[in-house]
This record gives sequence, structure tokens and C-alpha cells, in this order.
Amino acid sequence: MMFDAGIGVGMLMRAVAEPIAHFKNNPAVIQGVNTALSQDNVREAYVWSFLYWGSGAWACYVIAGLSLAFFNYCRGLPLTIRAALTSLFSKALSSTLGYIVAVVAKILGVAQTLVFDVEQFVAGLTRIGSVDLANWILHPVWRDRILRWNLGLFSGAALAEIQCLWIRRC
Repeated sequence: MMFDAGIGVGMLMRAVAEPIAHFKNNPAVIQGVNTALSQDNVREAYVWSFLYWGSGAWACYVIAGLSLAFFNYCRGLPLTIRAALTSLFSKALSSTLGYIVAVVAKILGVAQTLVFDVEQFVAGLTRIGSVDLANWILHPVWRDRILRWNLGLFSGAALAEIQCLWIRRC
């Protein structure tokens, strides 16, 4: 679920931003073949966007999905990244250390995604002219409060997950 959420955020965030960024600057513009922000550069912008979000990105998604599917179907392990890594780390990830590593990875992954989302949101507010609202969101007092709430919320959820996993294991 976390993996899918990360993919969804990346696609939603970059669906419009990536082609526009390549419309302004891409290798064809750098080489002088096309002119930035012109009609002849539209196709190149989409070519470079599809290169980044096409087969290369989907190959990473397929590798992650196939590893999860293999270890779930063939070895009966749960659908977690931790289970897909058991061939590399053997039984070390099945202990309490594995649960701690999984929870820390979730906390850091969610925190990073939220930071990118807030940055994108503030950039959008600034772009449409709501500079006052963007400054209010980035004000140190609110930023610290939001950070504390997020860390508290995710740490509490992580501890609850460790406790649930530990109870199921016993």
C-alpha cells in the first residue's frame, strides 16, 4: 500500500510538471535542434517525459511486484518488502530487528513523501499568486507544529504496528 501511494504521488505530482519542464529545456534544446517553448519542442518534451515515466520506471515497479509475488506464492511469505529481502538477509529480518527496520523505513518514506507534497503545494500556491498563504504554511511556528504532529502520528502508528505484529507472532 505504501509502495502504491508513493507511485501515485509521483505520478500525480509529475503528470503535468514533467512535460512542462521538458518543454522549456531538454537535450534537443541544449543541442540547438529545437527552440525552447515553441511548437516544435512539444513532441520532444513528451518523448523525454515518457522516457522517465515509461519503461524505465515501470521496470522498477515490475521488479518490486514480481519479487513480492514470487515470495508470497512460492514460499508463502507475507506481502511485505521485508519478506522479499529474506533471500538476501535470511532470517535476520524475521526477528524484532526486521520489524524495527520496516517501521523506520515506513516512517522515513511517508515523511519524505509528505515533504515533497507540501513543497509542491506551496510552489503551486506561490505560482497562482497566494504568496501570503504560502508564507503562512512555511512560517516556522506552523512548520514545527506540523512536523511534531506528523512525527507523533507516524511514530504512534509505527509503535502500534510493531505491537500488533509482535502479538501475531507470539
